[in-house]
Amino acid sequence: MASNLTTDPIEAEAINASQHFGYDRNATYFVLTPPGHGATAYGSVYCAYHSETGHTTNPGVRYAFMPYVPEQGAGCGTNSVNKQDDAFGHGYLDGYSIVAGHEYAEAVTDPGNLTGFQDGWNDVQTSENGDKCAWSGLQNITLTGQTYAVQPMWSNEANGGQGAMRSYR
Repeated sequence: MASNLTTDPIEAEAINASQHFGYDRNATYFVLTPPGHGATAYGSVYCAYHSETGHTTNPGVRYAFMPYVPEQGAGCGTNSVNKQDDAFGHGYLDGYSIVAGHEYAEAVTDPGNLTGFQDGWNDVQTSENGDKCAWSGLQNITLTGQTYAVQPMWSNEANGGQGAMRSYR
């Protein structure tokens, strides 16, 4: 089991991924795990997280940890937009597209999230752009003929510069 910020094996896997696929300072390397391989506070505090490795490269390796979120059920998005059906796992896999999109967007807007310190965009409550919209305004988008459940992200530009959730459409 990963312990997150102390000797995190997820961080080691992110470094391995960057070496295997080639290091790109703008990439976010996703580390996915099978059922039963979560981390401290997984499911009770978060469904996934993003961070950055220590600066073995400059900058570090940006990564997101995606446990097998369907094992957490509705708490991590299962069937939150689509009802369970047999076509492509709709419903059952809603959490993957919602949570992965959330973490990716936050990793892009908070690229140097080393050991949880947010040095990118966050509001006065320290919520990142995805956190401000988490689990609200969920909807489907269509990409290459398939539907995926997503959440909106916060945009400071929306609502005449007053800020609001902005959907992917």
